[in-house]
Amino acid sequence: MIALQINSSNRMLYTEVAEPELHENDVRIKIKSSAICGSDLRNIQEPRNLPQIPGHECSGYVVELGDNASSNIKIGDMVTIFPMIGCMKCKHCKNKDYRECESKKSIGFDLPGTFSEEIVVNQHFVIPVKRDITYDQASLIEHLSCSYRLVMEVREYSASPDTPILIIGDGPVALSNVQMLTYFGYDNITVIGKHDIRLNFADNFGQSTGYLF
Repeated sequence: MIALQINSSNRMLYTEVAEPELHENDVRIKIKSSAICGSDLRNIQEPRNLPQIPGHECSGYVVELGDNASSNIKIGDMVTIFPMIGCMKCKHCKNKDYRECESKKSIGFDLPGTFSEEIVVNQHFVIPVKRDITYDQASLIEHLSCSYRLVMEVREYSASPDTPILIIGDGPVALSNVQMLTYFGYDNITVIGKHDIRLNFADNFGQSTGYLF
């Protein structure tokens, strides 16, 4: 299959690579969309492993199932993935809290990523997409989930909707934070950044903005 592979710092090539092997608990996914995260750009500049296929924010459809793969996942299903692959042995993994696994490996950094035609992932990290959305939209679910997690942490502190919240920076994650916080009723958010077009996005949600100099 063809993949976009990091061969050295700041150098990527389309490369023919072997198809990933499918094990009994795995799902093979045909990649339809893979978004670009800021962490991907840093990885391209300073690769953790070489050669490496980057990418982890993705969507696609199921083309093959391992013998023991879940019956909840079907051939042809639209799916996305949770990109932090746990060891499946520690107490965190047994509680399905894979993000806290101290031995987890990240897709696109430690494991082959999603800038490729296909990827094989353990069934526990495959997430069916049930809504009628595009593949491009589905590839941003992981990105938006980070902002959802932020809101849950803010709510754990019992912050009222009018609690002042300051977001420093106007990158994609910051703006998705604005969107998610606004959705959950927080209306006293200030975003400080450098880019008019991004600050205008925050303005459109009724939040205040300022500039970094």
